[in-house]
Amino acid sequence: MIVKQGQVVCTGLDDRGRYQYQIYLYLQNVGKSNLTVITKTSDVLGIFYEVPEITLSNSESTVDGGLLVPPAEELGLVTLYPTDVASVHDTFTSSDRLQDKAVINYLAREIYSGRFGNWVGSAKSAPIQVVNSVKSCIE
Repeated sequence: MIVKQGQVVCTGLDDRGRYQYQIYLYLQNVGKSNLTVITKTSDVLGIFYEVPEITLSNSESTVDGGLLVPPAEELGLVTLYPTDVASVHDTFTSSDRLQDKAVINYLAREIYSGRFGNWVGSAKSAPIQVVNSVKSCIE
């Protein structure tokens, strides 16, 4: 699995003055077998290295100690045949402005005891240009 393409777009400030970003990522199956990927992520984490890294992933929830299992459609499960591409999209909010470039990391964990058979691993983009689409993102 590789990140075929990605985009980070600053869309403005929220009501608390934090920068809001739209994260777009295209995952490609470069293997020889079909893979199932989760395209609706629940966790977004930004780590501000020299080139910031934004990680999209999923985690589990519990209710009174019991695993809360969502319907498969809520996870956006997509089966990729070799060379197929899937789109992943999420939002990211930060009090710090992303400068020129960022790296997007897709982290797929084995969740829900493996019942959905999703691919497990990570795929990271090369540094990509951050698009500042509104004036408040530049100042």
